[in-house]
Amino acid sequence: MRYEIKIPLIKSNLSIFENWLLKEKNINSTYKERSVSSIYFDDINLNFANDNLTGVSNRLKFRLRWYNNSQNFNYEIKIKKNKLGNKIIIPSKKKFNQVDLKNLYTTMNKEFSDNNFMPEIKSILDKMKLLPIVKVSYKRKYYSYINSVRLTFDSPSTYTNFLDINKNINKDYMHVLEIKFHPNDYMVAQKLLHNSPFVPKRFSKYLRGLSFAGLAVYI
Repeated sequence: MRYEIKIPLIKSNLSIFENWLLKEKNINSTYKERSVSSIYFDDINLNFANDNLTGVSNRLKFRLRWYNNSQNFNYEIKIKKNKLGNKIIIPSKKKFNQVDLKNLYTTMNKEFSDNNFMPEIKSILDKMKLLPIVKVSYKRKYYSYINSVRLTFDSPSTYTNFLDINKNINKDYMHVLEIKFHPNDYMVAQKLLHNSPFVPKRFSKYLRGLSFAGLAVYI
């Protein structure tokens, strides 16, 4: 489990962010920039989205993720328990262009469902019909602080909503800085946050994608 602290930034904040990176000598680039694409799954009533909007402390998020233009993808289940989060990653042996998105997160898909999941996940697969809802794409840069705290910096996302028959693509204007760390590194991360000019806020790309399509009220 780890903490994931998000800091949304508008365009006018970018120079402040860049100056902060230069000032903090212990922040180093760790990986080359790459494109990230995810498809978030939910039921037709958007129950996962509603759990997030209402602040349910223990919740799940199901998505697919791939990088750059690769046809390889991962199943990902994000687990949130109060302020801590975890992620289950299952690489698929299939190619993205070979799968039926509407039948991926089901008990019929043995590649996914045969894994030894906790009962809560098994119950969701048995009871809920999970459908592709929003595709999110952006570019991501990677950093670390004192080799223990991870930072990612995302460009504004583009959103494609699968519930929109026209498949309109919406463009966000918010960049997102995310700080991720193990509870053992809490004090190190707090030092970094204390020395930053930014204020953490709740931010969900999935909810932003829904809001741009008029399916959620989310700022």
